[in-house]
Amino acid sequence: MRQKMKQLMGILLSLAMVLGLMPGMSLTAYAATETYTKLMNDKTVVKFNNYNWYIIADDSTATGGTVTLLAADTSFGTLTFKSDGSSNSYNGSDVKAYLDKIVAGTAGAGKPNFMAVADAIQPVTLTTYKYNSTTEVAETTTDAKLYLLSTSEAGPYANFNFTGANLGGWWLCSLGRLDYYAAFVYG
Repeated sequence: MRQKMKQLMGILLSLAMVLGLMPGMSLTAYAATETYTKLMNDKTVVKFNNYNWYIIADDSTATGGTVTLLAADTSFGTLTFKSDGSSNSYNGSDVKAYLDKIVAGTAGAGKPNFMAVADAIQPVTLTTYKYNSTTEVAETTTDAKLYLLSTSEAGPYANFNFTGANLGGWWLCSLGRLDYYAAFVYG
């Protein structure tokens, strides 16, 4: 009797393990995605590398993917787009140079440092635009890890105010209406 009970328990345990490994049975990944979506919709502030962020896109899956974060305040400091006003090129901007230094860990003492978490940040390729005289010119930025949003990306978040920003405003990587001016969002 005892031997038959062990066999029955072994069969039930095996059956439970097989059912648990079947495709579509991974409820943990679904719950995690649902959580990110809820955090995104509620404008909940999350922490990454000890900085405050909003989740603005959830492209995560059970096996990978990404979650896009938007800085929730001015912890990275405040900086003009291009200090000498000579260009609205994102690749030539002071902001891009500073963000690249933050990722590399070379921004300076007391400045944000993302070198230890840089491998966790998925690089993206950006297409931005600038004026060359009166012509609009596309330029590509490769391997951007920390970057400014474009006007189309920022649209849904234009009503976000950022703690510490002048009038709650923030820079975009897109060109503005005039030569040498990048787009800016007033919170």
